[in-house]
Amino acid sequence: MPTPGACDYNNKTYKNTVTIDPGVYCNGIQLNAGAVVTMNPGIYFIDRGSLQMAGGATLQGTGVTIIFTSSTGNNYADATINGGATLAITAPTTGPTAGIAIFGDRSMPLGTTFKFNGGDNQVLGGAVYVPHGTLQYAGGNNANTNCTQVIADTVTFVGNSLLKINCSGFGTRPIGTSMASLVE
Repeated sequence: MPTPGACDYNNKTYKNTVTIDPGVYCNGIQLNAGAVVTMNPGIYFIDRGSLQMAGGATLQGTGVTIIFTSSTGNNYADATINGGATLAITAPTTGPTAGIAIFGDRSMPLGTTFKFNGGDNQVLGGAVYVPHGTLQYAGGNNANTNCTQVIADTVTFVGNSLLKINCSGFGTRPIGTSMASLVE
């Protein structure tokens, strides 16, 4: 995992259309109803707090990795995406986080929650790597890309949730065979 620096931004809330830059976002990021946030390519650290999206908000970017971490060892960052929100992230194909769209710090406590609920629309091109996380897909969640690999401690699918695993051209490494697998 790349090492974050000092906080570049603190407790950010977006309500409008804006383009943001890679950096360290301390104490969370919130996208309110109707916000459209475009991420320039690079690595985005969410250091403590939560990535919260609802009310039709959109977070999008190509060549992006979002890393959830904690510089203090407490209050590790998590995510709650619901209420018709759109998450459209494609991982970089080269560099230290090639193929990884979402990365959970390996030091986070077991059960740190990542919720993709309530009819949110996802375009996650690459891996969702949260090895100690609880990943929840519910309520009509739809992965609209050919590549979303999931690595988590616990994964729950409820309702019409959907993932696709054709990852050629996304920079991800194959997991086992070409078929999806459940590992305990």
